Amino acid sequence: MLYSVIYYALIVSIVALSYVLLLIYILKHWRSSSPSPEIDKENISISIIIPVRNEAENIAACLQSILHNEEIEEINPQIIVVDDHSTDDTLQIVRALNSKYISALELKDVMLGQGVNAYKKMAINYGHSKASGSYIIQLDGDVTVGKNYLRTIKAFIEKNAGDFIAAPVVISEHDSFLARFQGLDMAGLMALTNSGIDTGHW
Repeated sequence: MLYSVIYYALIVSIVALSYVLLLIYILKHWRSSSPSPEIDKENISISIIIPVRNEAENIAACLQSILHNEEIEEINPQIIVVDDHSTDDTLQIVRALNSKYISALELKDVMLGQGVNAYKKMAINYGHSKASGSYIIQLDGDVTVGKNYLRTIKAFIEKNAGDFIAAPVVISEHDSFLARFQGLDMAGLMALTNSGIDTGHW
């Protein structure tokens, strides 16, 4: 019995120490920064790729949140929705918006019997092949953005440039233990992602 307790305590101590070291590693690289390269601020263009499958309940809110952004006419984003074999009204909802900023593509048009396991990745790649922006944003169909989202992204690019920008995601608030746990889990993943990018281990 005593050996079992000692063994258990040892395992717990190792896990706890590993977790603390991981947090120190994350915080160290979270605070680090790299010099910003020079960019052509006059010719920044933005494409937004949104791969979707059966997002009829969410896609209208997603796209409307982008379309309601301030300065959208000045920024003139290219919004590419790639439908990944939806069986609901997702594609019809996208097309019904009839916006000059939005184009709807269907993944089935480029598959042609290919053996594919990662459909979402292929949808992103397909959207990427049609994107003309100097910077490309990838969103999911159940995401909504604030009215200053595009302006904030553009201002960040002008100040920091870079070849790749990773931005945080905020989970909608729900008063439940699971939702709060998911929020903490997402925050941890974003911190780990940031550290991985800064160190090149991503």
